[in-house]
Amino acid sequence: MVASKNSIAGAPAKASRSLALILAATASLAAQAQHPAPLPHLAKVGAVTQLIVDGSPLILLAGELHNSSPSSPAYMRPIWDRLEAMHLNAVIGAASWELVEPQEGHFDFTAVDDEVRQAHAHHMHLVLIWFGSFKNASYTYTPMWVKRDPRRFPLAQTEPRAPGAALRTANTLSVFGSASERADAHAFAALMAHLRNTDSFHTVVMIQVENETGLRGDSRDRSPLAEAAYNAPVPQELLSWMNSHRDTMLPELRAVWTAAGARTQGTWPEVFGANPVGDEAFMAWYTARYINTVAEAGSRKLPLPMYVNAWIVQYPGQIPGGYPSGGPVSRMMDIWKLAGPRLALQAPDIYLGDYEGVCASYTRDENTLFVPEAGPSVAKLFVTIAKFNGIGYSPFGIDGIEDDTLSSAYETLGSLMGPLTTAIAKGEVQLIPAAAGGEVDLDLGEFTLHIERGAHGNPPRPKNFERENAQSLPPAPGEAVQSSSRVPAVANTVAKGNGYLRPFDDGRVATGMIIPNGPDSFYLIGEGLALSVSSRRPDRVAHLGMVDEGRLENGHWLPGRRLNGDETFGASRILLAPDVVKAVSVTLYSVPQ
Repeated sequence: MVASKNSIAGAPAKASRSLALILAATASLAAQAQHPAPLPHLAKVGAVTQLIVDGSPLILLAGELHNSSPSSPAYMRPIWDRLEAMHLNAVIGAASWELVEPQEGHFDFTAVDDEVRQAHAHHMHLVLIWFGSFKNASYTYTPMWVKRDPRRFPLAQTEPRAPGAALRTANTLSVFGSASERADAHAFAALMAHLRNTDSFHTVVMIQVENETGLRGDSRDRSPLAEAAYNAPVPQELLSWMNSHRDTMLPELRAVWTAAGARTQGTWPEVFGANPVGDEAFMAWYTARYINTVAEAGSRKLPLPMYVNAWIVQYPGQIPGGYPSGGPVSRMMDIWKLAGPRLALQAPDIYLGDYEGVCASYTRDENTLFVPEAGPSVAKLFVTIAKFNGIGYSPFGIDGIEDDTLSSAYETLGSLMGPLTTAIAKGEVQLIPAAAGGEVDLDLGEFTLHIERGAHGNPPRPKNFERENAQSLPPAPGEAVQSSSRVPAVANTVAKGNGYLRPFDDGRVATGMIIPNGPDSFYLIGEGLALSVSSRRPDRVAHLGMVDEGRLENGHWLPGRRLNGDETFGASRILLAPDVVKAVSVTLYSVPQ
């Protein structure tokens, strides 16, 4: 249960605790600086790419703060304890240009320093968003000295509302403004240099460069600077790449190019077409170039993994400009990869129903999946990790969320981080797909795992059910056995199915994952599940051997209860209750038929 800590009662004790944590962390900075660890980085481990922190793979079980929350250390002070109680191992915070450089050339890192100290003191890593030129396709987080000088820092312009009318001025810096690009890069480099000199513990593990870049209200910038670039030849670097990758480029980009004739020279409208989808390719190239310049300036000071996030296409057929045109949507990934080589990955913000479809579109072209914004959902968390080998998942507005089930999932997965990341690298993690009910079978070497989904409680039974099925009906957990006819028969209860769980009828779903831990052992993680086992060999009978509650500490499993009696129904079935994510360690065995 996540307790609310917004009340004033107990504030002095909490403040003292927080101060003690921060002082302890600060006191150890000097010792850490004498023994620097490798920087956090992305590395290929087995068949997947993982985030390596302090020499070990780490999946970010994170939450993104509301964007304005980290601007005030005082506002954030009571929130940090709540985040730690939710078992996050990472927070996505922010560094905004307007606070970092309130006057040109004068820097203030007060808010950033507090985020780093508090995250470290509360045993969490930090991902920082650089709110520079772009925040949701707007320039609202730029300093006032930028906003007040549109001649030096020009805004994008979009087509007029009526024929013959003047171009409209967008609420977005033009990516063709060289002074804007230089100023943003200079401020970001100052931030990264400051982190290099102060974050000795490598609390900050990744950087999001800008936020949801692109142009809204039109498919392309129509300012004079943009028009000049639009009517100039397409850069040879892009043309040569497309020509040599005709068969391997993403199909969406190939379709745009071939529809315009698959030309290998010409201006942007000649090569990609004078239409909104062609305009998007033009904007993607120059937006990615702008962001790469900023990222490159920062990486020269501190080369942490850097990524961009996307306001994705909301529905099929939506015209660029309805969503930010030029942003890192999945169909523009090839252009962003080529124009933004300093960016390690492109990440989707997912608020749409087809969560798995979006994840699939962002794992093409060797892009590593990270979901920096989504709604809170254990099912989405498990899909991100177990199906798409994602390096992290982060519900937005975590400082306003109280979700006990997600907290239990973070606590459980956090305790199993070593086995989980090892199994992911080997391609061995199996997802138990989310569903309100129904069954699914998973293979595990010699064994087949039969998994039902839903809530415990037998559904209404037909007439004469009790008499006809007396030998096979087990008692509910904790229910007293009324007669010998109610004692479960193990040979029957291990059989697949039996309709033991009732499907949810209130919108909830059951989900989980299997993490192998040897040829006949595994961790079962999830909620709303019942698992039984059978042998894949016709001459043998499978059984549950050991079922242990517990946790991992320093790489060693510390067992709790051994569930070998009523809790596993005579060693016939494992039950994980709904609404809380738990893990059990399971060892199987088989004997001759």
